[in-house]
Amino acid sequence: MQITSLVVHESLLPKLGETVKLGVGGDDGTKLKLVLDLNKVVVLSDDSKLDVVKGYPTVESLVRLGEGMEEKPRKFGGGNRLCYLFQSSGTSGLPKAMMISHKNAIHSGLQGMVTAVQSARYAGVESLQPQTVL
Repeated sequence: MQITSLVVHESLLPKLGETVKLGVGGDDGTKLKLVLDLNKVVVLSDDSKLDVVKGYPTVESLVRLGEGMEEKPRKFGGGNRLCYLFQSSGTSGLPKAMMISHKNAIHSGLQGMVTAVQSARYAGVESLQPQTVL
């Protein structure tokens, strides 16, 4: 199994090292080779000021790096064009595909973030920073 990238909390870095050494075992006792490019590990740190934890870049450092980059002008092709098809059995039990546009996908994601932040405020829990939510 090849993993293209992995975000791991800093407390789980030792477990990540063990997993890479051991590989992932199947139910039959055989080992499944785990291919992980350790250059693609990103750490989710409790300290947002850190750029590197144990040699791995942090999510916050990548956000800061991205904020400093100049955005290239581009033509957005999304809008009402098809983004993906979602399969559903619906209430009638017959399978059908729902067409989701780019605009719908973005608004659904934003709705989820707003709901999470408002729920955290209602529960009296400190909500995640916008960079972490994104």
